[in-house]
Amino acid sequence: MKKLSGRGVGRYWRFCWRFLSPIVMLILFVGSVIFEIIQPPTYLTYDANKNAEVEARFPAWADFIGGILIIISIIQIPIFAYRNRPPEWQSRLKAFLKTCFSQSFRSQPLDGADTISIDEETAPSIGRTEYRALEDMANV
Repeated sequence: MKKLSGRGVGRYWRFCWRFLSPIVMLILFVGSVIFEIIQPPTYLTYDANKNAEVEARFPAWADFIGGILIIISIIQIPIFAYRNRPPEWQSRLKAFLKTCFSQSFRSQPLDGADTISIDEETAPSIGRTEYRALEDMANV
């Protein structure tokens, strides 16, 4: 987007593209699959004996072909994501999971033994706002 408009994408749009849209699409997909299992698709047909339109279920082979078409279209998303993953995705995922489940994020307040140190080498790698927040936390 920066190449197209000269401006970067805001936090709102990054959040929507990375998290909100995929979650909503997953919920809609799972919901539609559950709905199709609970209430199979039907169509209207004319019944000469009743002289009226009636609902009829699709045959099993039609349900099967429909399911295959859905799977073929949906499977493209994880295949594309896997083929275009960043080279260091495994190390980034391991680091992310390690920080999520490590003891460094405790719900208790910091005690005297726990300290936060900010050196000049670390400061340029983070933004100014984060640097100020870390300074404030270190000075508490």
